[in-house]
Amino acid sequence: MERSQLYWNQLRSGTIATAQPNCNGQTLSKMILPLPPLAEQKRIVAKLEEILPLCERLK
Repeated sequence: MERSQLYWNQLRSGTIATAQPNCNGQTLSKMILPLPPLAEQKRIVAKLEEILPLCERLK
């Protein structure tokens, strides 16, 4: 799994320095999250629509 340096940099810069580091909703709401191109998003949705019924049958 690829780890996004952008994500971790943003998280570290918004972390509140306490005994137990934490970030709040405001920090998370300002984060830039790259999305795959629309064509890839559509392929992902198509694959999920294909496999989700199979998952439901396993329940």
